[in-house]
Amino acid sequence: MHSSPFTGRVSQSPLNFLDQAFMTPPPSASLSSTKLTHRSPIEGTIKAEEREVCRPKVVDAMDVDSESVEKAEFSPDVDVDMPLATLTERRQKLTKVLLPNCAGFGKHFTTSKQEGRKKKDTSISMHFSVNQHQFTSIQNWNHRMIAPIHEDRRDTLCLSLACYLKAEMGKNPNYDELKPSWPRGNQLHLEITKQDGKTRSIPLAPPNASVLIPDGFVDIGFYIRLGENTIKLVQDGDLFAYVYCLHTHLPTLAQVQKLNQQIEKQEEWEAWCKNVSGPLDLPPSRFSTTRATGL
Repeated sequence: MHSSPFTGRVSQSPLNFLDQAFMTPPPSASLSSTKLTHRSPIEGTIKAEEREVCRPKVVDAMDVDSESVEKAEFSPDVDVDMPLATLTERRQKLTKVLLPNCAGFGKHFTTSKQEGRKKKDTSISMHFSVNQHQFTSIQNWNHRMIAPIHEDRRDTLCLSLACYLKAEMGKNPNYDELKPSWPRGNQLHLEITKQDGKTRSIPLAPPNASVLIPDGFVDIGFYIRLGENTIKLVQDGDLFAYVYCLHTHLPTLAQVQKLNQQIEKQEEWEAWCKNVSGPLDLPPSRFSTTRATGL
């Protein structure tokens, strides 16, 4: 049985989680009698597979110093070295977003999970398809520092990778209360193909702060492509004590708070730039006065 996007309960079967993220129940209906309505067609399922891998000698690691999430928030296709004036011209007037009523995912989210493996040099691949509507919603959030999003967060979508301790999850975990716990010792990597077609390997044991969102998850939305997608978790050790979860959700309270803070800083910066770029109001020079009066 598939999991419900409103309870966050997860089954072991493949889950159409990207499409379930767009389901909304009638306002007054109970969950037991609710008919789920798709806002976008189903285009695929998420599948996981396990196989042994041979780690390459050279890992094409993501340069988190130059490709951090903070810089990527402009846009994946915007040159971060572009002159400030050009970036400002391309950026639209941003508006703050209403804060969600609660922390965490709330009711509208879906999760697919896979348990860590005992065996070293093992990879877990997760395959899924993203249709145009879903891709546009993901891009809307990716470009939130270029173009404003709706204040109620509609038409946005986040894909977040999380790692939890199996002992803390239980049978029906409450993901709003669970805190991510990433392994140590460089034993886990995420291999993913970016929008430019290049495959990157991102360390996850633990993740670099530049790829983490405020909730402690890794945002993979910047790497999602229209159509077929594959992410691969590569283990270099015994990680049986962990569970990997791929969450599909609206921006969380922590994400919206950070966005609003960034918008405030941007407004302050633009106001400062406008102030310093105006004509200087200097007092008359006393030397020019001396020449005019002959004193």
